[in-house]
Amino acid sequence: MCGQLNGMSCENGYPAAGTGNGENARMPVAGYSVVSRGERGKEKSYMNKNKPGIFLILGVLLIAALGIGIAVGMSDGRVEEANLREDEPQEAKEEESPRQDGRQAGEEADVQQDKQRTEGEEPAGENVEQQAGEETAAGQEEQPTDSPFDMSNPVPDENYTAIVSYQAKRVLESENGLSKAEITVTMPQLTMRSAEAEKINEQLLDFYKSAFEYGISAGEQDERFQEESDESTGEDFHYDYTYEEGYQITLLNEQYLSILAQGYEYAGGAHGMPFRTPLIFDLETGEQVKGKSLFAVSKEQFGEIKLEAYKELIERSEEGTYWEDALSLVEESIDFDSGYYLIENGVTFYYDPYALAPYVVGFVEVTVPYEKLPLLNGAE
Repeated sequence: MCGQLNGMSCENGYPAAGTGNGENARMPVAGYSVVSRGERGKEKSYMNKNKPGIFLILGVLLIAALGIGIAVGMSDGRVEEANLREDEPQEAKEEESPRQDGRQAGEEADVQQDKQRTEGEEPAGENVEQQAGEETAAGQEEQPTDSPFDMSNPVPDENYTAIVSYQAKRVLESENGLSKAEITVTMPQLTMRSAEAEKINEQLLDFYKSAFEYGISAGEQDERFQEESDESTGEDFHYDYTYEEGYQITLLNEQYLSILAQGYEYAGGAHGMPFRTPLIFDLETGEQVKGKSLFAVSKEQFGEIKLEAYKELIERSEEGTYWEDALSLVEESIDFDSGYYLIENGVTFYYDPYALAPYVVGFVEVTVPYEKLPLLNGAE
């Protein structure tokens, strides 16, 4: 092949140095490397010797790369977990905040109510709860176990929305069936829901319950009397005993409730007898008031005022209307605690039928204005 290279000498298959167009440097032949076989052998030998080290280095680099990737992933996970941990307390705080606000508001409300009680004011809210309790009580009235009145059937008063009534009734038949006794009692009650009103209602219940028990007792005695009369005389002597008691509201304002417990009792004869009992209550205390707890005058002054009022009444009346000694009877029977009731413009005194005049005259009444007979707490 060397001979084909234009006469250039060859050395180991390469043109000799300094040959070839007079150039000193070796010129590579097309398709051949400038590295000699020996050098290539050395290079190949070097590569063969260092193959394991190269692979080791690559392996180390690969492992390092994997380690770095894992480390980065773990780092990202820790960062995300840390962020979640930071968010959880914040969310917990946000959830707890309304509860803390509620507790704080409740504590402030308690402090405000304590302050109002100390200053003598009614705490706000309690009145609303009291009114809700009062309306419930008004719609769910419980009947006392020993009460003869049907408390589930209130009847509104015709003149006062603050008054309702309840009735108790009993009919007693005689053993021989020839007579009977009818007892009917109608009791007033306040619809106002307060401690004072409840106190008044309890007193009214006791009073009218006693009246009902009296009617039953009187009716039973009357039935026995009729039967004994039949046996002793041999004659039929029969009538129906009647006892009725109700009420009349004579005054109801912000200060006073004045009631006339009045009725009629018939136990034979030409006619029965009407009767009345005054009941006056202070709505601010729930107490029954009379005499010195009602009037702003002494007992002596009270007697003088009453006597003067009846003197004027008798003097201006027709002769024979009253008993001749009527004025003396008034003077002898002055009672600081009974015999009167309140109306809008004054105090009305009364005497039962037969006390100062014949039965036909009825109750003998006279009214004294509050200017002459003032009340302790005023009339209105």
